[in-house]
Amino acid sequence: MMTADEFLPGDVLVLNDRRGGWFSSTQRLVTGMPFTHSAVFVGDVLGIPSVFEAREVATFYPVANYLGNPNVDYVVYRPVLAWAGEKGEALRGTYTRFAASIYGYFQLVWFLWRRFWEIFGVDMRNKKNHFPLGDICSEIVYRYLWALPQTSETNAILSEWNDNTVHSGDINVICCRLPTMVKIGESYR
Repeated sequence: MMTADEFLPGDVLVLNDRRGGWFSSTQRLVTGMPFTHSAVFVGDVLGIPSVFEAREVATFYPVANYLGNPNVDYVVYRPVLAWAGEKGEALRGTYTRFAASIYGYFQLVWFLWRRFWEIFGVDMRNKKNHFPLGDICSEIVYRYLWALPQTSETNAILSEWNDNTVHSGDINVICCRLPTMVKIGESYR
């Protein structure tokens, strides 16, 4: 298990919140993946190590609430080809774009539609989400990843999705595939 001291601003967390009740269970069922949430570590906010994420609104949240929780599994990825200033600029841009935006509950309906078509072998990852209002956690992380310096390979991988069609399981897949990201820790209970 990691501690907040081991994080650097810009680290990406992909989480499975097993305490999330029906909402998290539905996400796992609809996406077919174990991940229910994603966030970006931003460093200290008012002296508290925090992540930027989407809840009812996009906000900062203490990372310790995930790390010390026996009901939360997580994987942490670190961008390794971006220097601290580039990560900081990407974080500021992401925060400016998403701060206090409302949660995109209706976007989640589209994931049910996507899953239906995936059963029949149709790739819907980069199709139009007909419910784009609001923002979800994976959308924030996806836009942050785009804001980092890109290579042609990272650009090609990220282009397989768009910001309204990516879910937290996809964020895990993207981070595993990006040569610019390294897994630095995980906790499965």
